[in-house]
Amino acid sequence: MELSGYFAVARRWWWTLLVAAWVAGLAGFYVASRIPPTYESSVQLLVGPINTDAATVGASAKLIQTYAQVITTPTILDPTIKAVGVPMTANELATNTRVTANVDSRILSIRVQDSGAQRAADLANGMAAQLVEFTNAGVSRPEGTLVVVRFAEAVLDPVAPQISLIVLLATLAGIIAAIILVLLIEYFGRSIRNREELARLTGAPVLGVVPAPAKSLPHPRDLVDDTSSAATAYRLLAGRIVYGEADDVLRSVAVVDVQSDTGAAVVAINLGRGLARLGRRVVVIDSGSRSTLAGLYGIEPVPGVRDVLNREAQARSAVRVIADRLGLMPAGYEGSEVVDPERARAVISELLTSADVVIVASPPVQAGPAALSWARAVDGTVLVARRDHARREDAEAAAETLVHVGGNLVGAIITERPAPLSGLFGRGRSTRPVAPPPRTTPMASPMPPPSAASTSSYRPAANPPPPNSMTSAIRPTVVRASAPVASPPPEPEPEPQRPGRSTTGRSRSTGKTGTPRTRPTDLT
Repeated sequence: MELSGYFAVARRWWWTLLVAAWVAGLAGFYVASRIPPTYESSVQLLVGPINTDAATVGASAKLIQTYAQVITTPTILDPTIKAVGVPMTANELATNTRVTANVDSRILSIRVQDSGAQRAADLANGMAAQLVEFTNAGVSRPEGTLVVVRFAEAVLDPVAPQISLIVLLATLAGIIAAIILVLLIEYFGRSIRNREELARLTGAPVLGVVPAPAKSLPHPRDLVDDTSSAATAYRLLAGRIVYGEADDVLRSVAVVDVQSDTGAAVVAINLGRGLARLGRRVVVIDSGSRSTLAGLYGIEPVPGVRDVLNREAQARSAVRVIADRLGLMPAGYEGSEVVDPERARAVISELLTSADVVIVASPPVQAGPAALSWARAVDGTVLVARRDHARREDAEAAAETLVHVGGNLVGAIITERPAPLSGLFGRGRSTRPVAPPPRTTPMASPMPPPSAASTSSYRPAANPPPPNSMTSAIRPTVVRASAPVASPPPEPEPEPQRPGRSTTGRSRSTGKTGTPRTRPTDLT
């Protein structure tokens, strides 16, 4: 799994990790608080005289190891237990006793642990007294004398259990257990995890990874910033999709999401923005069921693509200019989802007379036959799947269905939410906010071309000339984004233009197929 995939899994299961850590820490605190406290006291003895010759000091250093072994024998422990009057055996007391012998300083330390602070001190002092009495019996030599230099005292702070340490270890254990469980669920789960898996399921190359929509409907912050790495990724992605192989130029592309039309709409509009910045004239068709892009740009959903398909509106009258060299055809009225592939192909062909590329934001395959009809009508189809959300069987079935109906599946795209800390290190999408796009409204009468600082919407000319002339392009209306604009005075109707001549006086250009094409003024 890629690093970004782990971030996506953590973002998806963060609540599980949090609950596991909280429950494990609470359980550790409960268990630790139920353990009886253990207290410790220590007594220190000096072996041999403090001021003497080197030979005596050396002999005392050797005796200290002997005394350390003698302390934990029944000879010392049984009299100590009897003197203190505690109900325990010599073996139990030996288990709770720690003896430290320092050869250099000749200090013998006796540490005793017990459930009572005062009883631990009494046991330590009793053992020291019994050891002194034992060593003084019989012949006494200076190097073997014992002197208590510090008596044991009752310490009221328990040495065990360490509640904070137990809680910390329990919390870590809970997090580790939750991580293992989540990874097992993800491994044996049904969602797509990485590029290789999507490529294997669809049989198409993965063209790139782009940010996923932030909400269930497109939001202004889904429009990537022009200076962000996501915008660069979209421009590279647009080049890969449209140009493809050296001799395979796609002029119409359908974007199909595995799960919802929101992902396809966001990818389609960002692809259109990327192509427009590369100098291409683009029209995006929103064929989704909820008119998602119309709501994003604040335009009326009618007339839209459904009206055009039902021959209730002209294709160019349903297109609104939303940016430089970028137009949008909204979804239209809520009607039938059945799309005639031949009619869809005719609409795309009409739009391509004044645009370089047409991108269709298609509904999911399982939502109805519309996606299959658009796949047959365009030059190529791109499948979109969200990491850790799209199911494997849905992606595989969508790819097989698109190919089965005759669609040209050129590749797949993975969408994912950016890593939580990606913006701090200059990776992922830019953290700068993107201003909401300007609102556009249909025009009541023809108007002159807009200035560079304004936005516009499509409207057919009063006397449209033949399709091959530049005056056949859609004439825009102007709506200032900064402040309301008063209605302009009526202007005279433009004079009809002769077929084959441009209102701007520019000569026509010829495309690769030899068909004369024009460059409309409203998309430049």
